[in-house]
Amino acid sequence: MGNFETYKTDINLLEFILSHGYQLANKRLQSELSTSKTVKVKNEHETLLVFRNENNHQLYWNAHDNRDKGSIIDFCYSRLRLNPKSIHSYIKSYEPQINVPIQQPKPENQLFQIVPEYQHAYLQHTRKLDKSIYMSSIFQGLIGTYSIGKFTNTAFLLRNKNLQPVGVELKSKGFSQSATGSNKSDSLWITHNLNANKLLALTENPIDALSHYQLYGKRKYGTAITYASSCGYLTEGQIDFIKELTLNNNYSEILLLNDNDVDGISYNIRVLLAIDLHPSSPQHQLIKQGKKSPIQIKIHIPSLDTDTFIHLKNALQHYYIQYEESADWLLYEIPKTVDHMRLNQTALLEGLRKNFIHVELPNRKDFNEDLQASVASQEMTLP
Repeated sequence: MGNFETYKTDINLLEFILSHGYQLANKRLQSELSTSKTVKVKNEHETLLVFRNENNHQLYWNAHDNRDKGSIIDFCYSRLRLNPKSIHSYIKSYEPQINVPIQQPKPENQLFQIVPEYQHAYLQHTRKLDKSIYMSSIFQGLIGTYSIGKFTNTAFLLRNKNLQPVGVELKSKGFSQSATGSNKSDSLWITHNLNANKLLALTENPIDALSHYQLYGKRKYGTAITYASSCGYLTEGQIDFIKELTLNNNYSEILLLNDNDVDGISYNIRVLLAIDLHPSSPQHQLIKQGKKSPIQIKIHIPSLDTDTFIHLKNALQHYYIQYEESADWLLYEIPKTVDHMRLNQTALLEGLRKNFIHVELPNRKDFNEDLQASVASQEMTLP
């Protein structure tokens, strides 16, 4: 195997994609691609079309998003979150599978297991996390290692609403991926003592949770905090999971600890619109219109709840957010920029009067960047 250009022609892209958790949509293996054949593959989130173009490059195209397309390089970058150097190493080590079997549904009782590990080079050296943090009792049994072939990665156990293991989120330097067969869409990486704690903290990934705990959480809350991470984009199934947590457990406070950027604030807004401690609360809907286009938000409020309606309108007007209204809903649109998203986040917190939800933004992009800066600062002051 050679450079990126040869990967596009020499690596069987269909087999490569099938080996990363996708399955054939037509239940038949088409291992040789031609310019006249397109093979459809899918997982629980998306459908991809795999084909070979006139330059003999093997390519994929997302049937749900025509901007999401490209070669094996693009697939590794967008889905495995690898940087160019890591992509080269990963593809070089890839072993082709000539007859890739159609993936069978995972039995519901199949449990994922991770191997407990005290020494984590990735957590300690790359992420600057102290052993005493990830070995804390609130994370016991939820962090370990998981092997795929000859690769062993740091692993975070995903659990469903019944707290059964249903998947594993894998991480190492330049690499992030769910283990094949993981039910990520309806599960969370969630710590212990759900019923005993009064504080629920939500993060985009477990690294942020661990970083926050090292910086602030252990000192302020000890073990009286529950962390829950979606391990990436927040799905509707995960929102339902979080809603159940808030309704079934007597939390007095919810902390949102997401990234200090557009995606992190968008995550916060989705939680603000969806989560309440009372099942009779107003219904909210967020409608996304692409990665860079404005976000549209529709808020349904029972017509009898005029006090909430007026309070929310006053908050939106205070932050110069223009809206349309009818008898029982508000509809408005905001540009997808950090400044506009922050204003909308504040308006929703004030307007919906969800005083049990608090947003803690990191000083940098995320709490791990804050932690690494803090550790570097401490190292510079040592004699």
